[in-house]
Amino acid sequence: MQLGVTQTKNQMWFEWYLNGPRGANFILYPEKEHTDEDYMQAKIWLNNNHDVLKVKRGDYATNKKQIIKIAVSTVNQFQKFHNIKL
Repeated sequence: MQLGVTQTKNQMWFEWYLNGPRGANFILYPEKEHTDEDYMQAKIWLNNNHDVLKVKRGDYATNKKQIIKIAVSTVNQFQKFHNIKL
């Protein structure tokens, strides 16, 4: 599982899982301030920038702790890999 942020006007967290050589499955996590249009723009962005097999809508409020945990883990892995100390 990897975590990312769309590069759209109203950025949105997403999770992705590699699903074999054809591509990955994605879960978009719109927050309460995101509109349906924001969600659709994020979905379009994913399709244009990644090998997408499936996109589904996740619940940010329910998964907020997990998203934060993954984000912190990703930063820690980056720091270890590049030998960076903050």
